[in-house]
Amino acid sequence: MAKPSKHSLHSRNIQLAMKRLLNKDLQHETESSLESDEDEMKINEDSSDTLTLWGREIGALSDLDLFCGDNRGGKRIAEFYDVYPEIELAAKSYSIERCANKSADFTALDLAIFIDQNYYELINTTKDKNTNLIRSVPSCRLDLRRWGARFDSNSKRPYFEGHERVDVVCERENFVKYFLDRTDQYNTVSDDENPLWKTSTQNPPSILIFHDESTFRSGEVSAKRWLFGDSAPFFSKGRGRSVMFSDYLVMHPSGPFFTLDNIEYDQALKKYPELTNIDDDVN
Repeated sequence: MAKPSKHSLHSRNIQLAMKRLLNKDLQHETESSLESDEDEMKINEDSSDTLTLWGREIGALSDLDLFCGDNRGGKRIAEFYDVYPEIELAAKSYSIERCANKSADFTALDLAIFIDQNYYELINTTKDKNTNLIRSVPSCRLDLRRWGARFDSNSKRPYFEGHERVDVVCERENFVKYFLDRTDQYNTVSDDENPLWKTSTQNPPSILIFHDESTFRSGEVSAKRWLFGDSAPFFSKGRGRSVMFSDYLVMHPSGPFFTLDNIEYDQALKKYPELTNIDDDVN
């Protein structure tokens, strides 16, 4: 077995001295004050002598490799952004721009791909398709947090332009109140753990029809998103290409479909005679 070097022995002595100091500190309550003071003075003397000798030898040798080999000196290797500060600046600007967009589709993977592309453009090299990203996705998450970003709830969801107007809000409240004041005129569902149907008590009952008209873009709604600062942008659904789905549902125990008896159908024909021109099976 190789004989340990003199410098390694000095490092070991320092570790032993620190260990003795900690042990004595834990036993301080059970020992007399005089004995503890004497022991600490002896330990401090040994520690200071060892440190002084080790420091003089390192200074005389000017051996930086030995200094780093003992795991001292803090940061010992250059980080990615230390070598490529221009990539960090571009990546931070890219992140702020993407987080300011109304769509909540920015991820740490997007940042990792952006950094990867900029890196190979900077070194003017074609990337091998089997090579990993130059900066991993977890590292990019840490970058975002270090730059001041946070991954928080996406509370400002999409909306239609005009829904926030005072007159629209007032009409919407009146519309909802009309139905809340007449819950005994149509079938409802109880708000319980096991919901049950509550049939109408008025005669004739009213038919409550829901019209669900959803307009959205794929992937526009996300529970959380990356944010810079204290505010998140709204996503306006009033412009641009979108897809609309319309659906009619009837609040009735029989499900989404309902039927009319002969008397009800005759009454419907009197009010809506155009129903006779419909060829589909309508009950």
